[in-house]
Amino acid sequence: MKDVNIPAHNFGIYSLIELQDGNLIVSASRDKTIKIWNSNSLEVVQKIGVKENGHSRSVNHLLKLSEDSFASAGDDGAIKVWRLG
Repeated sequence: MKDVNIPAHNFGIYSLIELQDGNLIVSASRDKTIKIWNSNSLEVVQKIGVKENGHSRSVNHLLKLSEDSFASAGDDGAIKVWRLG
């Protein structure tokens, strides 16, 4: 097992889920962003922030809905549903 430390977000990470049979990792942070990562390369494949119609405050929780969709909840009082492209 290899120990890897990734500088992923500017503030604390509050939630992680996996999608597409573990090929993607989704992270949610106090920095108001959701990031989707390739679990093999550990590179960000998509960032969802305020500009992308994301949350306007901290993103606190993620819930996997299917292999290609998830919901997020934040301090802005919103629940948002996301589907991969």
